[in-house]
Amino acid sequence: MKQWFFWLAFCGLASASVLYGNLYDESLNPSTQALVTLNTTPLQEIVAVNGSYEFQVGPGTYLLSARQANASAEKMVTVAQEGSYRIDLILLGDVDDDTELLEEVLNASDVPTNPSTQTESSAWWAYALATLLALAAAAYLMYRNKTRAPQETKIQPGLTPAKPIDTPLTTDQNKVLRVIDSFNGRCAQKELRKALNDWSEAKVSMELTELEDRNLIRKIKKGRGNIIKKT
Repeated sequence: MKQWFFWLAFCGLASASVLYGNLYDESLNPSTQALVTLNTTPLQEIVAVNGSYEFQVGPGTYLLSARQANASAEKMVTVAQEGSYRIDLILLGDVDDDTELLEEVLNASDVPTNPSTQTESSAWWAYALATLLALAAAAYLMYRNKTRAPQETKIQPGLTPAKPIDTPLTTDQNKVLRVIDSFNGRCAQKELRKALNDWSEAKVSMELTELEDRNLIRKIKKGRGNIIKKT
């Protein structure tokens, strides 16, 4: 009877798959002292002291999550067959919709490999793919930080600002300028649109373009919106 029990236990371990990977922070440095959890039955938890983790799992769909201080990451993982599954996670802080886009970049790393058929060539390709994904994630983070910083339009040397147009201002253009004056000459485009609640967003944008061509206002890019400032 004991022999059958040990034989069944050995078969269960032999058929288990390996789920492993590395943890990184937003700068793509190894993320240490992170708590990694896999919602198996029973629940599996480890502390990734050196920035890596490894679990033994059977077939199924699991939620893999990692948390460290004010940063976290999670991902649904499907183990369809016996093999090794590498899932690398980047722990991010409080971000908005950018997380979904970054997760799409990381989805390509879910490439299971069968230990019985893995060769030196496939391992090289897996390393090359992981390197490309890391470079793509780094480029994305640099782009995100650059676009989120407040930016102001600068006049390049040798160029002169647009000259005001001599034609009189329309009634709507004067109304826009009065609203901007009510905000002490500087307001967000979203606030201007709210003040002109009977105007469509397209009309507000068109009138602002006309006023900018006359050099009466400036549009300053800030995040995903514009700051409108009288000149």
